[in-house]
Amino acid sequence: MQRQANRWAEHADVVALPQSVHRAGAVLTDLAGAEKDLAATLMRAAGHADPGRAAQLRRMADEALADARRADDRASSLRELAASAVERHHLPSGGA
Repeated sequence: MQRQANRWAEHADVVALPQSVHRAGAVLTDLAGAEKDLAATLMRAAGHADPGRAAQLRRMADEALADARRADDRASSLRELAASAVERHHLPSGGA
């Protein structure tokens, strides 16, 4: 009985995985877009700022772009995880 309960619990986790990954991927994709927009805004502001402030704004823009790349990379990794889970367990993709 306990073994069957464990199998059902594992199955529930496997079924929930693509849904969770899809949601997280969408959030990360949105975050990456926001970071890219922020970087562009900071770079434009740097073009109008005094030299000391411009350097600070450019550094912040570079950080925002690095964060955008990390978010994109993480979203990609999650899509790969979801695809492998779907393939391994023959589940519907859940939009991931």
